[in-house]
Amino acid sequence: MDPALIELLLVHGYVPVIASLGLEEGGAARVLNVNADVMACRVAAALGGADLVIAGATAGVLDAAGKRIDALDAEGIDTMISSGTATAGMIAKLNACRAALLDGVRTVRILDGRQLESVHDVSTAPGTSVFSSMGTLG
Repeated sequence: MDPALIELLLVHGYVPVIASLGLEEGGAARVLNVNADVMACRVAAALGGADLVIAGATAGVLDAAGKRIDALDAEGIDTMISSGTATAGMIAKLNACRAALLDGVRTVRILDGRQLESVHDVSTAPGTSVFSSMGTLG
C-alpha cells in the first residue's frame, strides 16, 4: 500500500476519511467490500503508526464467558481462535491486529465505539489491548 496521498492530506491538516472499499483487478473493476478492521490495520502499518484504536460494537475481545479480556498477545490470539472462542468477525479482527503488530504497530486497542462519547482519553478507555507479546505490558 502506498500511503503517499494519506500522508499528504495529514501534512496539510486534513483528517482523511477512508471508505473500506476496493476495486477488483482486471477489466470488470467491480467495487469490493473490504473488511474495515483489516484496512485500518494495513493503513496504520503503512503510515508507521505506533498505536491503533479500533472502535467496534463490543466491549473489546470477550472470553468464553462473555467477559472482556483486558490484554491479549499473539499466543492469546491463537488460543482464542483454536478454541473456538473467537468466531467470524472477531477472527478477522484478531488476525488483522496480528498483521499490524508484525508490520510494526506497537499496540492495537479494541474499544466499544458506542461508549466513546463518555471517554476523555482512549488510552484509558475500557477495552482490550493487543500486543505482540505480553512483555510489552511491562
